[in-house]
Amino acid sequence: MNGQHNGPGIPGYMLTPQQQALLQQQQYTRMLNQQAGAQQAGVQQQIYDQSFYPQGYMQSVQQIPGPSMHVNTQVSQGLNLNPVASRSTDVYSQLVTQQQQQQQQYYGATQQQQYSNQALQHHQTHQMQPQYQSVAVGQYQAQNIVQSPPHNVQSVVHMRQQQQQQASYGQQQVQVPASREAMTNQHYYEQQQQPVRPNQNAGGYRPYEQQQTVVHPQVHAVQQPAAVVAQHQYVQPGPSAATNTVQRQQSVNRQSTTPQAAPVRQPKASPAKETENAIAHNEMIRKMRLEEEAKKQQERDKRDTARIQGEMQTKEQQANRYAKDVQDRLDQIDFSLTLAASHISTNLTKILPLPQDPPQNPQCLDEPIATQLLNGEVDDDLIQYMAHLLSQSFEDVRQINPKHNEIEANIYEGDNLPPLMKAVHNHNQYSFHIQSEFDEMTLDPELAKAVAEVAAGEVGDLLQLAAEVDPMPSTSNVDQRSHSTLASTSQARAVAQMPTPKGKGSQNLPRRKRDMYHHFNVVVLPTAEEGKYEHDLSAALEDCDSLEVEEILEQLELEENIRKYGRFEGRWRKRKVGELVDSLSANYYVSGERNARRRTKTGDDASSDDENHPQEGQIENGEAGAQPRFFQKAKRSKKKSDSEPERPPTPTEVIHQRDIEWAERQRNRQDKLRRRQEQAVAQGWTHDATAEGASQTRVEGLMRQIFEQIGIDVKDNEASINDFLIELPDLEILHNEVSKLKTWRKLHKVDSDQLGKLVQILEKNIRNVIDEEGLLVGREILENDDVGNEAAREFFRERLVRAAYAASTALIVMTSYRVPKAVISEDTIERAAQLCKQLLAHVIYPAADTVVRNSKGKKGDEGKARRRQRGGDMFVPWVHEIYIRIVDMISCFSDFIRIHTMNDVVVVQLSTMANAPFFVDSIGEIHMASIQLLSIIFRKYEDLRAGIIHELLMSVHNIPSNKNPKNCYRLSNNEYIHNFTVLLLQLVQSVVVIPPIKRNAEGEKEPVTEEDDSLIVASVNEAKKWAGVFLNRFLHRCTAKAEEDYRRRFETFLHDLLSALYRPDWPAAELMLTVLGNLLVQSFRNKTLELSLRTASLDYLGTITARLRKDVIQAENKNMDKSRFDTVIRGILYDELGDPTKLLEDIDTTSLSSTEKIQKLQQALIDYLVATKSDNDVSAEYAISFYTGEWYKNTLESVAQCREDFKTMSNSEDADSRDIRKEEKRLKKIIDRSESMKEFLIVLADTRSLKKRSQYVAKTGIYLIDSDALWTVKYLAMKREFSQSFDSYLRVIVFGVQFETSVGLRTKAMRCLTGIIEADASVLTMPDVTAAVHSRMVDTNAAVREATLELMGKYIVSRPDLFDNYYTILNDRILDTGVSVRKRVIRIFRDYIEKMPTSEKVPAMISKIMKRVSDSEEGVRKLALEMLTSYFFVPLPDRDVEMIENRVQTFVDSVNFIIKDGKSEIVETFMTTVLKKDGLERSVLVAAQQNADTMLTYILKLEKVCASKLNAEGITPEQKVEIEKPFQERRLAALSILFIMTKVRPELVVHHVDMLMPYLTLPVLTPTDKQVLNHVINIMGRIVPLIDHPSDHFLKTIDERMCAIIKDQGMMLIESAIACLGTVLKRWPRIESNISHRALQYIGYLARIKTEMSNAKDEKDKWIVPAARMPTVRRSLFSIGPLCRFVDFDEFDKKERSSSPKSEDDPNGEKKAGQTVQAVYSLLAFYSKAKNADVSPRAIGAIGHICSEYPEFFNRQELRDMYELLLQSNDPAHLAQKSQVLRNLNLFLKVEEERILKASEEYRKMRAEQGEIEGDELGVTDTRGSTRSAVIQLFWKHILTCYINTNDDVRSAVSLVVHQTMHQGLVTPGEPLPTMVAMTSDPKANIRLPMELLLKETDAKFGGMLASKATRGVRQAFALHKCLVSADAQKHVMVRGFRATEHCTAKSLDGNGLPKQSVDAVPLLNALYNCLRTNRQQRRSFLSGVVRMFS
Repeated sequence: MNGQHNGPGIPGYMLTPQQQALLQQQQYTRMLNQQAGAQQAGVQQQIYDQSFYPQGYMQSVQQIPGPSMHVNTQVSQGLNLNPVASRSTDVYSQLVTQQQQQQQQYYGATQQQQYSNQALQHHQTHQMQPQYQSVAVGQYQAQNIVQSPPHNVQSVVHMRQQQQQQASYGQQQVQVPASREAMTNQHYYEQQQQPVRPNQNAGGYRPYEQQQTVVHPQVHAVQQPAAVVAQHQYVQPGPSAATNTVQRQQSVNRQSTTPQAAPVRQPKASPAKETENAIAHNEMIRKMRLEEEAKKQQERDKRDTARIQGEMQTKEQQANRYAKDVQDRLDQIDFSLTLAASHISTNLTKILPLPQDPPQNPQCLDEPIATQLLNGEVDDDLIQYMAHLLSQSFEDVRQINPKHNEIEANIYEGDNLPPLMKAVHNHNQYSFHIQSEFDEMTLDPELAKAVAEVAAGEVGDLLQLAAEVDPMPSTSNVDQRSHSTLASTSQARAVAQMPTPKGKGSQNLPRRKRDMYHHFNVVVLPTAEEGKYEHDLSAALEDCDSLEVEEILEQLELEENIRKYGRFEGRWRKRKVGELVDSLSANYYVSGERNARRRTKTGDDASSDDENHPQEGQIENGEAGAQPRFFQKAKRSKKKSDSEPERPPTPTEVIHQRDIEWAERQRNRQDKLRRRQEQAVAQGWTHDATAEGASQTRVEGLMRQIFEQIGIDVKDNEASINDFLIELPDLEILHNEVSKLKTWRKLHKVDSDQLGKLVQILEKNIRNVIDEEGLLVGREILENDDVGNEAAREFFRERLVRAAYAASTALIVMTSYRVPKAVISEDTIERAAQLCKQLLAHVIYPAADTVVRNSKGKKGDEGKARRRQRGGDMFVPWVHEIYIRIVDMISCFSDFIRIHTMNDVVVVQLSTMANAPFFVDSIGEIHMASIQLLSIIFRKYEDLRAGIIHELLMSVHNIPSNKNPKNCYRLSNNEYIHNFTVLLLQLVQSVVVIPPIKRNAEGEKEPVTEEDDSLIVASVNEAKKWAGVFLNRFLHRCTAKAEEDYRRRFETFLHDLLSALYRPDWPAAELMLTVLGNLLVQSFRNKTLELSLRTASLDYLGTITARLRKDVIQAENKNMDKSRFDTVIRGILYDELGDPTKLLEDIDTTSLSSTEKIQKLQQALIDYLVATKSDNDVSAEYAISFYTGEWYKNTLESVAQCREDFKTMSNSEDADSRDIRKEEKRLKKIIDRSESMKEFLIVLADTRSLKKRSQYVAKTGIYLIDSDALWTVKYLAMKREFSQSFDSYLRVIVFGVQFETSVGLRTKAMRCLTGIIEADASVLTMPDVTAAVHSRMVDTNAAVREATLELMGKYIVSRPDLFDNYYTILNDRILDTGVSVRKRVIRIFRDYIEKMPTSEKVPAMISKIMKRVSDSEEGVRKLALEMLTSYFFVPLPDRDVEMIENRVQTFVDSVNFIIKDGKSEIVETFMTTVLKKDGLERSVLVAAQQNADTMLTYILKLEKVCASKLNAEGITPEQKVEIEKPFQERRLAALSILFIMTKVRPELVVHHVDMLMPYLTLPVLTPTDKQVLNHVINIMGRIVPLIDHPSDHFLKTIDERMCAIIKDQGMMLIESAIACLGTVLKRWPRIESNISHRALQYIGYLARIKTEMSNAKDEKDKWIVPAARMPTVRRSLFSIGPLCRFVDFDEFDKKERSSSPKSEDDPNGEKKAGQTVQAVYSLLAFYSKAKNADVSPRAIGAIGHICSEYPEFFNRQELRDMYELLLQSNDPAHLAQKSQVLRNLNLFLKVEEERILKASEEYRKMRAEQGEIEGDELGVTDTRGSTRSAVIQLFWKHILTCYINTNDDVRSAVSLVVHQTMHQGLVTPGEPLPTMVAMTSDPKANIRLPMELLLKETDAKFGGMLASKATRGVRQAFALHKCLVSADAQKHVMVRGFRATEHCTAKSLDGNGLPKQSVDAVPLLNALYNCLRTNRQQRRSFLSGVVRMFS
């Protein structure tokens, strides 16, 4: 801290002379040591030879200058030198004091010698180079002065800035304090007066200076890369530089002319050799830099490590000292103390050396002892000493920040304090204050700081009136202020309490003044004589009243402020404090730099206005008594004692009187402030006047400097353009200053001749890059990416930046306020326009938009790299500079065209230039500037309007498709519209012109004339005309034949218009939508147009209609009626009244007429536009003119309509004279009101009136809030055409739905109607809409039906209570032939189920969806599976038992519906698909386990509920049957689900086996009981083998029950029981089963019957089973087949005769048939020849079971002959045997497939257990594939031939065999395809539907094969139907090429069984057509083949 001084903005302490001397000596020694170290290290800056500059490898970019450019001749001293030696001047050299000069002389001799030696050494090594510096680095260099020990503030600050700048060197830019900008600029002017030194190294001049890196002695230098050179600044020596510096420079310059330093001219090498040398040298330089950088990094790491270690040691030593100090203090206490706790809400614990954790067992005093010590008497000296210490520590305590933003308040009451604290508080009541009175006013840190500063300033000003001037020198007013408030610690003293004035007016003194006296306790006075002054001032104030005291204080404060820092700064600060006090009012609103009183908002307005006025919304929408956000603080209320009486409430009259007084006081204060401000402006005391004068002086100085530098007459034609070039840094400064003067409207005070001369010189700078044709000179340099041309590119870029600055500066001068006409130059404007256009095309567009860049062939790598360097900026620095200047130029063009009349050629160029940016992305500022320019041209030049519209339409397809903040205009937080839309709206609004108010010679207003009426109406019609022109041309481009995608652009444009609708800024949106709506209706009805255009028109019309309906609904919901209207009017009147004492409800609006209320709304809307738009924004002016024109036109139209009505009534024969007179009076009133309205509107849009309103709004801040403004626009537009267009648009759409012949138009119309119903579902209840929807429900086209169902789905979802009315229609449409229709119905069902999960129709809907799992279309199947999976197989929380039970119940009820329809295989398909798919998620298994567990629980509940109902008394048997029926059905459905689960995932049910055992003894009384028992048997057969260790008792029980079922039950149960028992015996062969005994009985019985039949005497009886034996024979034949298939009886014999040899299986994996099976086969072969109708098929069926298990029997010739004979036989007596043979083959294929799947599963498990095994999995598991294929090949032709049969069982059996064969791939698909095509036309759905799927899969797998077999398939189908018709010839059935769909009912069919409506019809060969329709060649080939069949 000892090196600091109170410099500008830097508080610190003063140094004694001894300290200063010591510090000087230390720093001088340190400087010498560092210089010596740097010289030893040999660190020097690399300066490269001039020969490398053309290759682009230089460190600083060079330029070939013109002859008039100045050059700085500084010599680079190298990195190892003192930075002072490389500095030419200092920006603060004018402020260097006498002390600095003495210090320079003190060290001059030593440094002079050192600098001379270093400069000579450096010059001998390197060649001198001119330096080129960036703006930031240049300013930084200019700030340095001669190095000396810091004795004053400048040196200290400068040294610190050097350290900070070099520490942040990685940012490559040095920031200059804003407060020094003026002095820096002044330094530049002085530099221009210095002599110019030519460069000795080159033949000409060099305008750039090589960039230097400044190295502070204490900071390691890092070489700055060349990329830093971005913004250039020319630095020259100033006049205040030290003499020794100039001498050194001259000495070095003399030395540079010696031959040793002269450059050696090398012979010019070839280009290839130069390139090779350049590459080699560049690589060498790169390596050197890398090595040097690595060394520097190591040194930096070492220094950082040393510094960190030093800091740690310092902190450790400091902590030890603190600990020792605390310990010493603690040792002074006689008895031991323990600090039990500390205050946790502050950061005070950070500076105390205390442990973080409290001691575990603190040794505290006993409570009695502690109480005795605390209550004892305390020494008064100690109390006084503690109070004194607390008072002195006030400033330190208040600087401690609380933790967690907690609040610590002052202690005012000392009654409840401990005795010691109470004694201190009684001695000084401010001892425990931690914040001042002003600190308690607010919790905002910034506001608290401002209040404290103002309060301290007032007290300091008051106390320093008699003080001496501060003896220490200060450099600014800030010094004086800082000295007046706070002094250094060494000179500060504590001031005793200043007594409060006790005069007669002391109690009436304002609170702010009283707080000032309380604040004196902590004020530190700077001088020793203030005590006397304090006493005298207190005595003087005691006898004054409050008014006199206040006046004295204000006067003293004013005088002191004028003396110190200006006239009214103190007043300003005082007024700010007053505003803080005023802001305690509830209606006070803080917004920027103004305060405004806003009306109370309604509840509807709060949410919409919060985004713009969050504080206001917080105040007005908060709870009662809410404070402004600035003054919210924690509640600090004293605890009231019970004895205190409660204060009575303040009377209302008193509050009212206070409000009146407060308002009067505020008005007086505002008047007082206004008078003072006017006086200050008149006397020139304001800061603005000072700044304006300084800026004007700078501009004039710069102009003189530029003229002197050029020194050539502007009119000299022989001079080169390069002679007139201005230095870029000077041009930048000139541009900034000229911009300031233009903003202040002071540029016209500059001499006009000089301005004209400056404009001509600037034009020369523009022509430096623009040729005579207006093209960019050297543009090929920008497009060339060659690295070797980097120098040329850099040079050309600087020329472009200079030209951009010159053009922008010239335009600013010519568009300034009251600029003389002599200054304006049309040639300059034209050149600037050409330059702007070229810069946009060649610089901005490629850099901003990748599309433009790629079209020009630019790689863009450089731009990407530099964007990464700059942290993601869009442009590199030089492009960004040009971008900003272009925005300025376009804005200046707008201003110029608005004021002056320009040449048409230039205007056309500007319009073309302004059109192009809208088709380039990411240049939002240019977009907005171009919008303003184009709108002004469009308004002023009527002849160019058509050209502008045409240019926009020609490029509209190039509009960027994506919206982003760079190409959009923000309407609200989440709404944006494209800038192109903003342009069109602005153009339309700019057409409307309102004539100004006409005044006579006496200044009175003249009435509105008919000429004014016609002018306004014509302008409004003109706007409508141009809107129609653009929309019509744009719409007609949206056709299918258009080359570009105009549809997307038009849709974006339409949505933007709808977003801007009813926005106050864009009234033209409503007009454009009105025109567009009429245009769309006309285009839709015009049948001569293309269908695509009509469809698009209808689509857009539906979008507009839906928005209209949505606005109507919102208006009804938001209460857009008279109540809202009156509320808004009251708010407007309340704001105009300005009386805060009144309430909004007390405002009376009954005295206003309806016209006056409308005028109030219109005026308020105009005020809103004026308040929310800037002064330079013309959009507000155009919007106001447009509003006024529309209102004016509506007024004229209403009057004309009234006149027409009156004329019609007058001419009517039935009119009464009395009525005519009455209407005549009414018409007269209307005309008078219209005249008044017209005058009002003319005044409303008048320029002078708008200016006054703008001033009024800016002064009062009274205007509509955003929500009220939106409501006002909607309210005023309710009666206009667009708002009333809904009904007409809806009729057009309904007409398209009902009567359009085109399918596309009907579909689009229905979708438009869907969008309208989404906005308002009640539209569907309209009679016309309802009829149209029902008529399209049965439309012939599926797309129309799908659109209709989508509409109904939207309506049903929004109104679930009406679902029953449309359920029947939806139920039929789920079987629709259209795929999209079925999918739409599934989606509707899904949405309804999600919204109404408890509805009774949910199970039926789910069953319908589940049936679609086997749909022929993949999309339908996928959608159905997704819906069902998400509903049934999503795990639910286990604790939510009720939800799981409801899901299971729904599942059961849905399956029950399917079982009733006889399609239980659908459930199996669904479960298999979900639970057997690959990659099954674990969540699905968890949900399936939940379903299985809950399913069994649900079954038990059903049994319990059913038993309780059956046990009730008085129930008849018939009632019992009715009660049991639903329970039995649900039980069957639940067990069916469990059975399917066990087939797919048996492990899900295995642990519930005990619950299923009782069902094996279930009595079979009904068919339902039989199905239940069958499911239980099948479940047991699959889960029992999975049990790990079942007991023998359990297995024996299963064996007994299965044997009983086999003995007593029917065929279905017998086969299931045998299969279950066979599985159990195979898994656990240890049990002894009775099944073998039963099998032997069957075999013995059949053998005995065979013997009897063989021994029969009659030959006929040998093949006939006796009738008495038939039942047992049938049971035996049926049972013996499954027994031989599932039970291996030979194994039983092996166990009994273990000595017998074991049979071996075939090597191919086939199991050999044993003796028992051989014997059984012989018996079955005998019975298969029996002539009994029931015996032979059963015997053949048993043979099928044996052959499926033992395929070796197919090798027997007699079996083959029997199968072939039966398949070829057409004898009706053999139909049963033929069907059984086909079923046997199907069983064989099915069993083989199951075996393969099981073997594959076992093989995968084996591989998982033992690791990977070599070999093909299919080859390992499918060992019997050849057998299956051979068997099918034997009978394949006969199988296909059997299909043409009238018997349904035969055809069904054939379809099953074909399906299995094709599915397993046993034959080639070519041969069965014709039969498969015929099967798809079969009348039976069970045959047709599977074949349709198989045919589609086959066609997808074998492309083109179906097309080749299609004709044969048609023949086969014809043969099938011919066969079927011949069988039913007596029924006279007509055969047609179509059939009824699956959903058709009997009512929909005619007498022939054909559908009555085409919507219910589908082709017989629908599957074939669907496969062929996708390929045109296949379609043509098929049709040709069909035609040839008839030739």
